[in-house]
Parts: sequence; structure tokens; C-alpha cells
Amino acid sequence: MGFEPTINQRLLPPTFPRFIQIHSFEAACEYLHELFSKMSDLVKVPKMKTFDEIYNFGLQFSEIQSVFLRSLFQLIVLPRSMIEKGMAMKTLILNSVTKFVSPPILNPKCPINNKEACLQLVDSFLIKCTPAFVTLFQILGHNKARQREKIAHVFEEFGQFQDEADNLDSILHSYFVQQKLSLVHYGCFGSWMLNHNLSLMSQFILSGFELELFAKYECHYIYWYLCEIILNWQMSTLNRVDNFLMTNEINFLPKNAKKPKKRKSIFEKESLLKTAERHMFSAFYQAFRAFLIEGLIKSPKSDFDCEEFRYNHRLGPFQFFNTPAVCLYNQFKDKDEYFIKAYELNKIYGFARDHFDMARGIYEKHSECANQAKIAKNNFVVMRLLSSGLKKLQKIELDFSELAYFPMIRL
Repeated sequence: MGFEPTINQRLLPPTFPRFIQIHSFEAACEYLHELFSKMSDLVKVPKMKTFDEIYNFGLQFSEIQSVFLRSLFQLIVLPRSMIEKGMAMKTLILNSVTKFVSPPILNPKCPINNKEACLQLVDSFLIKCTPAFVTLFQILGHNKARQREKIAHVFEEFGQFQDEADNLDSILHSYFVQQKLSLVHYGCFGSWMLNHNLSLMSQFILSGFELELFAKYECHYIYWYLCEIILNWQMSTLNRVDNFLMTNEINFLPKNAKKPKKRKSIFEKESLLKTAERHMFSAFYQAFRAFLIEGLIKSPKSDFDCEEFRYNHRLGPFQFFNTPAVCLYNQFKDKDEYFIKAYELNKIYGFARDHFDMARGIYEKHSECANQAKIAKNNFVVMRLLSSGLKKLQKIELDFSELAYFPMIRL
């Protein structure tokens, strides 16, 4: 194996010389073995049929510090031709919508008269969305820092898609009403787009923890926003879609058919994990708020700091979304001040303890959430000790090494 460090010197732009480390034969073999192992994971991608499945896989795969592997993922997912790329993405989006909410207009049994015209409206909406979703996949080819920067730039487009999806639902529902059909079409494409936008917002915030962008004295309003705005909306969206699916399942049955038994929610596991996440974020908001009150987390002097500016800077990219509308700083501050004035310090620690305990109970039932369960259990013990008032602290230690956005609290 040979390598000449200066082989591409004339092809590079004029920059400062960089140190090039030549690995040993053993290290090179180990790297290649890991590279081929990661490449074998890409075999799963062609078997995935929906946008959400491939995008979630791509999010995990893009954590690999290898431009070659990230580029390989792009080539597998997206065809080289622009026309084929658009057609492939439209199919993925359509499969994703059908799996998530199963709109009545896409059901072969739908008895609407002017079905072709309705399907044309749906097709026009999907064609309009396709370039932005292609851009999302292309963003996954960048490193984490560039991903976060570029995702903020597509929020405006996805905010417009939310309004257009709601408008499409209202038009389709009006056709159903005109023909006196028992089917409902409110909140189909709109709910799917809303759930997708909320996932993007969550991804944007959590990547800030992964990149260590947030100071400790900022974390309380970041956790509050995740808990009270994003996850609240996401959980209510999943519940609404589940009720919608059950209603339309009954409406599509023949008149004399028996009503099916109440089935389990198709989002049962996802809703449980979202509930656990919400408990964790709520607990961290309460814990960090108490730490600030006690002075265990130092905040900048008021002469050199403006919390409103920091809040708007961190959450400003969400201004393009009308649903949910960005929560203004004054609204957050009113709720925050009411909370800290209404309860004593021990009570706030007690709330955090209870939330950690409830999250631990959910995570322990899922083997893939072992790290979350471990953190929740540790933090529950710490909060129980602090809520008892038996121990006064001089300092605390926050360990973000297990999970970037769920720190382990140590006394």
C-alpha cells in the first residue's frame, strides 16, 4: 500500500498546509473493515418504501464521519436524472402519506364521482412538494453542522406546504360534503405535513445539543419548548390521526357489516416513546430552572446579557410556521415566572423527580432505550435527594456523554 501526500497539491485551493497522517497497515485494514461493514447497511435502503423510513435511516447514517459513505447513500436513494429523481421522490412521499394517514381519496373503494379531478389535485400538491423533499435528502450528505444550517433554510418552504396541505384537505372535504358522503377528509394531508414539520423542528433543536451550541443557562427554555410546544403538538397529531383512521375504517364497511372490535393504536409504541420523551424534557426544564434559582448554574450578568435575544436567536427559524405558531418570548416568560413563583424549590425538584420516574417506567419496557432508562433512573435518585432537602449542594456535574440531549446529573 502506498500513498503520496502531495499528489493532489496543485488541485487544492491555496490554504494553509495541513498535517496528513499516514496510517499503519493494521489501522488501514481496520478502517476498511469498518467501511465495508457500513456499506453493507446500505443494502437495506432499496427495501424501504416510504420517505420517513429512508429519512430516519439517513439521519442515523449521516452521523458517520465519511463523505464517501454519505455520498454513496445519496446515489442509492436518488437517481441521477432530475426527472427520475422527482418521480422516485413523489412515489416515496405518496407511500408515506398512505401509510401514515390513509386518505380516503387514495382508497380504491372511495365512491366519489369526480375522483380523477380530486386525484389531480393531490398529484399537483405532491409534485410541488417533491423538490423540497429532494433537498432534505441532499442535506443528509453534509456533516452535522452544515445539516443544521441548511435545514433552517427549508423551513419557509415547509411552512407554506402546511398551509397548502390544509387547503387541499378542505377542498377534498367539500367535494365529499356536496355528494353527501359519510367519509371525512379533514386533517389528512395537513396532519401528515404537520407531523413531518414537527419532526424537522425537533431535529433542528436536538442537533444543537449534539453540536454543543447551547450554554447550560440556556437549556431550560430549550427543554420547555420541546416539551410544551413540539411534543404536545406531535402527540395530539398522532391521537387525531389514529381516531381518524378508526372512523374511516368503519365508514368504508358495507352497510350490513358488523363493526370491527376496537383495535390497538398503530402509533402505540411511538406515542409511548413520545410520552417518555415529554416527561424527560419536562423534568430537565424543572431541574435546570431550580439549578438557576440556587445558583448551581451560573448565568451571565444582566448588564452583558439579554435572555430575550438568546431565545429569539435559538427559536427564530420557526417563525415561518403558522402551525404551530412560534411561542414568543413574552409568552414563555409569563409561564416561566408563574411556575417559579407558584412553587417552592423542593416542590420543583419533586416535580422533576416524578417526571424522571414516569419516563424510566416507560423506557425500561423497551430494550432499545437502555441508555435513556439509565439516565432517567440516575436523575430520579438525584432529584429525590434534592427534593427531600436533606442535602445542600455547592455544585453539580452534568454529563452529556451518554446522550447529547439527556445529561446525567451527578452531585
